[in-house]
Amino acid sequence: MPSLRALAQARETAPAPPGNLLIIAVPKAPDAAPLPNVDAERAFLTREFPRHTLLHDARRESARDALSRHTRVHFACHATQNLVAPSEAGFVLQDGLLSLTDLLAQPPSQGELAVLSACQTATGGITHLDEVMTLANALHHTGWRHVIATQFSVWDDAAARFTELLYPLLSEQADPAEAVHAAVRILRDAYPNSPSRWAPYLHTGP
Repeated sequence: MPSLRALAQARETAPAPPGNLLIIAVPKAPDAAPLPNVDAERAFLTREFPRHTLLHDARRESARDALSRHTRVHFACHATQNLVAPSEAGFVLQDGLLSLTDLLAQPPSQGELAVLSACQTATGGITHLDEVMTLANALHHTGWRHVIATQFSVWDDAAARFTELLYPLLSEQADPAEAVHAAVRILRDAYPNSPSRWAPYLHTGP
């Protein structure tokens, strides 16, 4: 869960002006199952956001550098979680893991929105339950005001559909939490007997 200090800081920080959306997309990382719908996410986002920076088949160093220069980011890739050693969690990029430790080592960010369209990005470990650290919390801790993440594994096609629902709602509503809630309700209505398609998504932020 986010710390009270991080939440208070996010609430006190003025929203960053809109800038290019950073898209970090890895549809086929080495030694990982392909994610065919990542290409659908990428195509949707590049259409919706003419001003974007695309890191297709992203690598660790380029992703870290780009994160420091953008205020909005969308990850579409695999992510991993280690329940015993949460610091070993990370995003699976083309040349390895962009780890939770890497994210915490980033300089303080003025990031406004991070959407983590990957599995288990808000899943913590089984030790130190009062000090849970996740990929979502790591970004929030380093200054990203709003983080949209997943509590457990997500279907590849459901993640693409959530993305297609989320961004138009974000443009209509000032509150990212309300946009997430609205997108989840649409998916829940479409798949009432398949909670794995809509239940994973959550928002962290003010």
